[in-house]
Amino acid sequence: MREARQRRADRIREIEAGMLPGAEARRLGWDDLEQGIKDSYRVKGRRSTTTLEYRLQHLARHLGSLRATQITTARAKRYASDRNDEGAAYGTVNRELTKLKTALNIAHRDGKLSRVPFIEMLEEATPRQGFCEPAELAAIIEKLPEQHKRWPQVCFLTGWRKRSVLTLPRSARRNGLVYLEGEQTKNKEPVAFPDEGALKSVLDEQEAYVRRVEHRTGKVIPWMFCYPDGKPIKFPDDYWRAACKAAGKPGLTVHDLRRSAVRQADALGIPRDVYKAMAGIKTDSVYSRYNITNAKRKLEAARKLPGLPEPESAVAGQIRVK
Repeated sequence: MREARQRRADRIREIEAGMLPGAEARRLGWDDLEQGIKDSYRVKGRRSTTTLEYRLQHLARHLGSLRATQITTARAKRYASDRNDEGAAYGTVNRELTKLKTALNIAHRDGKLSRVPFIEMLEEATPRQGFCEPAELAAIIEKLPEQHKRWPQVCFLTGWRKRSVLTLPRSARRNGLVYLEGEQTKNKEPVAFPDEGALKSVLDEQEAYVRRVEHRTGKVIPWMFCYPDGKPIKFPDDYWRAACKAAGKPGLTVHDLRRSAVRQADALGIPRDVYKAMAGIKTDSVYSRYNITNAKRKLEAARKLPGLPEPESAVAGQIRVK
């Protein structure tokens, strides 16, 4: 009689948790949930698999011994609390909880769970509002080694993401434009930026650097940004952080250059729809205007963008336009 009551109580708990009470649901473990989300990322061709693995490691450490039926709203709250105690920021915990929700939703979609438990997100701080002025970036560039001096300038001028800039092939420059193909952009849509003004000067300097590396190493280098041995630049964050600290801008991120690019374009009077179209920054309001942004307006916008001030004139604020 006691065993029957216990089985009934277990069944009620499973139903209240929103899980199927059948044997399949009881066998469903963390490994199954993890495999489900990994398979989904692979099928959809998602690029952020490295980030996914990082999030899943923390989830597995806390939830890996549980069955899916044991991952309830209360257990998710405890996970968030435990991660906070470990020093994880609210934003970081929310990204992890989002992956947990996705894994549970996939199991639900596949008929393994009747519904997904409610998982409450933490209230995050106000989004970061870091910016960088041209003179400040010039001071940072001065602290960087030769191979890292120009890709931040391209980020600042174009508003493109770091990954997009660092994967830029030399063949991207053609017909007076610099192209990002769909596989290089976050939204998988191609972008083109006029190869004019300050951007052209920076890329011409980078081309000269790559040719010197080719001559010295005897290698043919297809990518735009490389180390002195010809290998592509992939993880420059340590160099960037050190240069920012030395230049008196600790904590500035490469992504802050993207925000700074838009703000500078506004200050120069470049229409937002024009610049955001070139930068690949698409919101619902901008999207409707994207197709009417013509080449002439883009060309005029690119020619307005200033280069960085000379290091010795940064204090005086004299801008050097190439």
